[in-house]
Amino acid sequence: MPTKEIQDLMTQEINLLKRLVALALDKKEAILHDDIGELGRIINEEKKELMIANSLLGQNHAQRREAPDLQSVNEERASLVRQIKELNLFNQQLLEDSLAVAGYCLRVIHGDEGSNLYGSSGNVETQGNKSVINWRG
Repeated sequence: MPTKEIQDLMTQEINLLKRLVALALDKKEAILHDDIGELGRIINEEKKELMIANSLLGQNHAQRREAPDLQSVNEERASLVRQIKELNLFNQQLLEDSLAVAGYCLRVIHGDEGSNLYGSSGNVETQGNKSVINWRG
């Protein structure tokens, strides 16, 4: 593959990775602000970008990595990939935290069925359903 074509493919890949970084940053903001609509839009954009990424993978991948005159481009690519991984890991942690808070809120509202505590005698005593809301009326 001629060097010009390799450079063009690498440029396309770098631009794609930059768009994925921007989407990951947008996703972080949407998660932090509980903007579900925006989060859905971002996920759809990511799917489109990943389909483009899959089409780039099949185009002489090994030759693009071995070109000596593209060392700086390869380093930029590695940096962008690392940044995407870090942002995705952070976003995953944000989502897990949000789910934990939602689960806690549901347990508080509905009462925790398994809330057994040690009583004054040292034995486990069932406390019953301690819901914040009186469901019986």
